[in-house]
Amino acid sequence: MLVTSSAFAPCYANPVLVSSYSVQLPGGGLEFVAWQFQAKTVAQALPSVPDGTQVYQWNFATQSWNVNGFDFGSWAYPNNTLQPGEAFFIYNPGASRSQLFQGVNLTAASFTRTMTAGKYHAMGFPYALSNPSTGMFFECVHDELGQYRYTRHSWGYPASPDDMLLSWDSGVQQWRPINVRLFVPPYVHWWSQEGDFESETMYIGYGYFILPTGTVNWTASMLGQNCP
Repeated sequence: MLVTSSAFAPCYANPVLVSSYSVQLPGGGLEFVAWQFQAKTVAQALPSVPDGTQVYQWNFATQSWNVNGFDFGSWAYPNNTLQPGEAFFIYNPGASRSQLFQGVNLTAASFTRTMTAGKYHAMGFPYALSNPSTGMFFECVHDELGQYRYTRHSWGYPASPDDMLLSWDSGVQQWRPINVRLFVPPYVHWWSQEGDFESETMYIGYGYFILPTGTVNWTASMLGQNCP
């Protein structure tokens, strides 16, 4: 799920925490979703799904996918755990449908995640915020003149040159890469594979793949980072 915003967006009200959200799953395909609550097992988070549903969780140590299938009314590995801010694939075997996620919000005001250079990280925002229509930016991005182009909230991710953000395009079932370039130091720019300026809008319930070029200590705030 990826939507590119136009510049000079209006201000938005502060988001608030919600106890549930829904994600639209494509028929006979994959969607990359995020778990944005306190930890739950797969069986607790997805207690009733169609037979043939599969969950693919990213194994950071091996940089590969762990597959968990739902057949004959139960999960093969029901006790596999979904952690706050973890992104994972869901394969939906039937017609397109909406998947509801419910949970308990994190209580800490911030959540820090250390990310290793040169390794892929499957991640979403760890807090379930009420912004499914307006979204949040990945970070507060400067323009060529050093001015903030946007006046709403962001994940506050501290991007570096040549970091890569991968967004899953469920319509064509493939990744869409966005790269960071240091265009006019010290201003950070995101560029799509087509060479266009981007500021990625991150929607509740969707996950992303991040490939950092250096070690990153990313601290997410409960209400996001307010861009000037």
